[in-house]
Amino acid sequence: MSDAPGVVQFMKAVGEMARGASSPSILPVWQRHLLQAMDPPHVTCTHREYDEIVADTIISIPVDDNMAHSLHTKPHEVVRVLCIVNARAKFDPPLPTGYYGNVFAFSVALTTAGKLCENPLGYAVELVKKVKDSVTEEYRRSVSDLMVIKGRPHFYGVGLYVVSSVARAKFGEVDYGWGKSVYGGPAKGEVGAILGESCFQIPGKNSKGEDGIMVLISLPVQAMERFLKQLDCVLKDQQVTAKKSKFIVSSL
Repeated sequence: MSDAPGVVQFMKAVGEMARGASSPSILPVWQRHLLQAMDPPHVTCTHREYDEIVADTIISIPVDDNMAHSLHTKPHEVVRVLCIVNARAKFDPPLPTGYYGNVFAFSVALTTAGKLCENPLGYAVELVKKVKDSVTEEYRRSVSDLMVIKGRPHFYGVGLYVVSSVARAKFGEVDYGWGKSVYGGPAKGEVGAILGESCFQIPGKNSKGEDGIMVLISLPVQAMERFLKQLDCVLKDQQVTAKKSKFIVSSL
């Protein structure tokens, strides 16, 4: 019904009224016709996130090279990461202030496990950046038309690794009368249609009260155990490097 900005708008409105306001400072707007498909609908972009794929031909995209091995992927196997992209800025004219419905699009990065392991981290970063940048106004309209033509298909959930961020959704500004929120974001990796393998970025503070970004990672148990070991090795290497350089390792 609502995306993260829409949920925050609703929660802030309830907070304002709980603190004595007679009406929200931003009135809710529900103009779903602004997101309707064309007549007739016409898909103009490629939407690999809705591919119909045989389950045993795909596995989850790993977080890094070592994850590829921990999940026992073969070099030829296709791996994917599904990005949830905020499409609110992809409207011309812009959406009216107060619109609280769902305004995001899925976009997927694909490669093989072999290419992912053979290339540096920048290779994976560029793949993700490219698919996020591909969510344009035309792409957003194409998704709306695809929903009509294919009967609102669900993205292929088996084997996907879902990545999203609510770091800028402003959950921290919600106030019901007893102060700003301590936490705002998903409580766990598996949320509704989003299966267990996922990663969410949320705002947070470290033990010193410094602002930063927390990354919630959900993985199968065995993969998580191996990921933690690898992460521990990486952090130890960074600490050793930091002692020999001017770079400071974050305490977040």
